[in-house]
Amino acid sequence: MKTLLYSAYQFTLFCDNLFGNPKLFSLLWSLGIGACGTAQHQITKPVFGNIDDWNAAWGTLRSKVVPTTLVSVWQDSNKVGFCMTIHNGTE
Repeated sequence: MKTLLYSAYQFTLFCDNLFGNPKLFSLLWSLGIGACGTAQHQITKPVFGNIDDWNAAWGTLRSKVVPTTLVSVWQDSNKVGFCMTIHNGTE
C-alpha cells in the first residue's frame, strides 16, 4: 500500500482472513488508508472470548471497537469474523 499514492488519493484495502487484524488495520488507518476484511478465529477470540460456545441465531452480529478498528462476528452457517476501519459500527 505504501507504493501507492495514498497521500494524494483515498484508498480502501480489502483483504482475506490471512491479513485481517486490528494491528495492521490501525497502522493503515494512521496512514489514512481504510481497510476491511475477514479475520481468523485467533483475532476475534481475544475480543469476544470463545465464540464457539455461542449459540447465536443466524444473522446475529456482535461488534466491538478495538482502538481504531471495528472487530465483528456474524453468525452465518458458521461464525464469520471481520475487521474494518471504514465504518465505526454506528451506521
